[in-house]
Amino acid sequence: MHAKRGIPLVVTAVLSTTLLTTTLTHAAEPEPAPRNDTASSAPSAPSVTKVDVGQGWTAKAAADYWTPQRMAAATSETSKGEAPSTAAELKGKKAAYFRGTSTVGTFFYVKKGKKRFCSGSVINSPRKDVVLTAAHCTFGSRQSVFVPKYNGAAKNRAPYGTFPVNSWFRDKYDPKNNMTSSYDYAFARLARNKKGKLVQQATKAGLTLTAAKGFKHKVTVMGYPNAKHNKKGRPIFCRVSTQRLKTYKQMRMSCAGFYGGTSGSPWVVGYNKRTGTGRVIGSLGGWDKGGPNDRISYAPAFGKFAFKLFRAAKK
Repeated sequence: MHAKRGIPLVVTAVLSTTLLTTTLTHAAEPEPAPRNDTASSAPSAPSVTKVDVGQGWTAKAAADYWTPQRMAAATSETSKGEAPSTAAELKGKKAAYFRGTSTVGTFFYVKKGKKRFCSGSVINSPRKDVVLTAAHCTFGSRQSVFVPKYNGAAKNRAPYGTFPVNSWFRDKYDPKNNMTSSYDYAFARLARNKKGKLVQQATKAGLTLTAAKGFKHKVTVMGYPNAKHNKKGRPIFCRVSTQRLKTYKQMRMSCAGFYGGTSGSPWVVGYNKRTGTGRVIGSLGGWDKGGPNDRISYAPAFGKFAFKLFRAAKK
């Protein structure tokens, strides 16, 4: 991915009033609670939970319901980035807009009567129908669809169509218990789109699920900030180095622009901008549902249980 394809946030008038609004301040990063696996609040050993949500939810029904107007009206799952920050946190790397990639897109869904969205990515699988996102985006979701390479500023906002979610695969992650936050990821198994294609048949590419060896990596992170900071609904990316989030099996990055809506954004090592491929070692989520503000973001580092969950999803 060449830098010239992205539009630097600092020089763009639109972004200066959206992703990089300096009148907003962001709270200093709170200290994560020390992990204590012997505490009563600690999670039991993780186990796969399958949640079927696609009964009667056909490709036609999904395409008919999720019109461009409804997609544009959807709001983010979290309010990440809306709290007050230090001047130091306004400095450093900033995300940039780009045209998008076939392997990253948006989950749209209805929750408690409201239209919501998170980010997600296509994962290489034998069934060609598996997509990754944050677990906290899946609870209570209905009428869920995945739209690869969604771009609200493009003439065709859904170039590959809409893919209904048939099932979610997640563990005992509890959105109200940060002690379970290192398992804040989930896989979706998708139905075919209106043209009868599976998601990976349509995109002709997928990211490869990969174990994160340690916590220091150079990654490309791609996702979709909420409309308040991204009025045209365009994807953003950031190339950034990661480190460990204290005491948790999670990675931490510092790059401005990752507001609510970017939950589920893949953290990709070796991203190939031409093919949209690479090795995904985490997805935005985890402690505090992914971070305290738009600059500081977290992602569970994929290990043995991610592969256990993936094996269930790809059967």
